[in-house]
Amino acid sequence: MAYTSGEGGIGLRRTVSVLFFCLLLVWTWVFPGAMNLARAGSGAFLEWSTREPQKVVNTILPVWMGVSPVDPGGLAAGVLERVARADLRDPGRMIARQMSLPAGTRTPEPVSTVVSPSPVEASGGVRDVPGRTGAVTVGIYHTHTGETYPLTDGVERFDEKPGAVVEVGRVLKRALQERHGLGVVHSETRHDVPYSRSYLESEQTARRMVEEHPGLKMLIGLHRDSVTCRERKVTEIGGQEVATILLVVGSDARQPFPGWEKNYELARAVAAKSQELYPGLCLGARVQEGRYNQFLHPGALLVEVGSVANHTEEVLRTAELLADILAAVLDDRPDDQD
Repeated sequence: MAYTSGEGGIGLRRTVSVLFFCLLLVWTWVFPGAMNLARAGSGAFLEWSTREPQKVVNTILPVWMGVSPVDPGGLAAGVLERVARADLRDPGRMIARQMSLPAGTRTPEPVSTVVSPSPVEASGGVRDVPGRTGAVTVGIYHTHTGETYPLTDGVERFDEKPGAVVEVGRVLKRALQERHGLGVVHSETRHDVPYSRSYLESEQTARRMVEEHPGLKMLIGLHRDSVTCRERKVTEIGGQEVATILLVVGSDARQPFPGWEKNYELARAVAAKSQELYPGLCLGARVQEGRYNQFLHPGALLVEVGSVANHTEEVLRTAELLADILAAVLDDRPDDQD
């Protein structure tokens, strides 16, 4: 069948568009640096192609089969929007987002001052110490802010709102402040939309905490574990079921992380104090290959409170006990400097 010049042009554009898209997919999946970027949280295009393969098929297949027209400019713009995370239809906003702020200007960050309305009863523990200084010594933030507890909420993670792991942070903050007189800053900033950029985004929050609070002794990245075995994730303390905790420490296995042993030393001190105060609560301190923002501060720890096998009420009780443990460790290490 003979083509007119118009039909030939359309066919050529379809071919060029498909080849362009396929080259992007090949570059993203094969080029070694792309995988590193994805692991670091910056592979936006890879995230789209792997998390939403049906959209890739819906985009490519009709064009490949020649049953729908294609707009190469629109297709390219859509790809660029996903990679750059910018709205090309709104140039003003795009330019504003890409401009650097003047030197010394801080990006505003919502920091929670919310106190949990319903106190969680803790059984035993370290006595209250009301006379401490008000300087901030503990920072709390959440890399995966949407994490929650499916036995209570029915899902493992929320995309549209913070999960119950944030409430754990609120209870921990309140207990450290009210029961132990410690200065605490708690960030509820959302970092996990998109999920692949979680650590890149939370690193900025952690950096600000360290820079703005020079007296910081502990920087807690609060998480929820994904272990499904309930027997490992619940224990009984003071006649109540509470969630267990796990401490995770990064290393220099993948990226430079000088001094990670100091973070590990602190994690072991927390695990030992937990065993002393609340036997069975802590599952220990585990070294893993990532850095988890811990290279920013020698007192940085990743604490997993409960897992998908816990109810929210169990992890909130644990938050009270964790406050006792952290306060006791700080008492034992008064001269520990950043």
